[in-house]
Amino acid sequence: MSSKPQNTITNELQQDFRALYIKILSDLEKDQPKELRYFYFGTPESCDLLSIEHAGKISWTDVSSLKEGLSAVGRQDLVETLEEFEMKTNLALLLDAFVRIRKGIPRQNLFKDIEAIAGCLAKSTDDALDKNKFKVKSLRKSKKSIEQVMMSLKEKIETNPTGPWTKKLALLTVIAGELLSETETKNEDFARSLPKAVMRCSSEICSGMTSLDEWDEFCLYVKERYDEVYCEHDHSANDVKKKVDDVIAPLMQTRFFHEPGNS
Repeated sequence: MSSKPQNTITNELQQDFRALYIKILSDLEKDQPKELRYFYFGTPESCDLLSIEHAGKISWTDVSSLKEGLSAVGRQDLVETLEEFEMKTNLALLLDAFVRIRKGIPRQNLFKDIEAIAGCLAKSTDDALDKNKFKVKSLRKSKKSIEQVMMSLKEKIETNPTGPWTKKLALLTVIAGELLSETETKNEDFARSLPKAVMRCSSEICSGMTSLDEWDEFCLYVKERYDEVYCEHDHSANDVKKKVDDVIAPLMQTRFFHEPGNS
């Protein structure tokens, strides 16, 4: 008996991208498909736009070329749709990496920048999360769907007047990651059901972001906050400076380097 092929977050995101791309093509108007074919192939005729992924011109991991083409044919609205997909993708990859860290599952090491952000969030909060696993499980069971739980969390966090939006987004992301980690499924079903749950959480979270610039701002906040909290006692830079001074100071007192009249 053959086993079912294991679903992964990358498979889910690739399929999500293809569905979006089909919709984008169906939304093109008048001469825009012809113009887009010209953009990619240098000819407006007899070129299948569905083949450009296979040709390596676009992929779910890099939609920059497609955004450029859609912008060239005057469809900035579809460019914005693709940017929403990029934000959702980034958050999905972050949540997937967070869960892998929390459950001790080997990471994919395909998106190292995003996985580094996930590592900052997971490592910074692991003690508190470990102590509250029961409460997280109870929260997960309080609603039928994880989307409903996420909506309740968003409402509570967003009404908190303290802290910047980046802090609130980080808090929501951490709790979402822990909810996904503590979802009760049989071991063999966990990896198969996780990607769809990740995508649902990602959609809820990224609805609060309006641009890729905000994604970059969020990542910068997490990195800087992590360094501020966990690297503030790193005196290695000062130690090096002191050692450099210790080497230079005696030499400056030798007759060769000591200028007359200088004390």
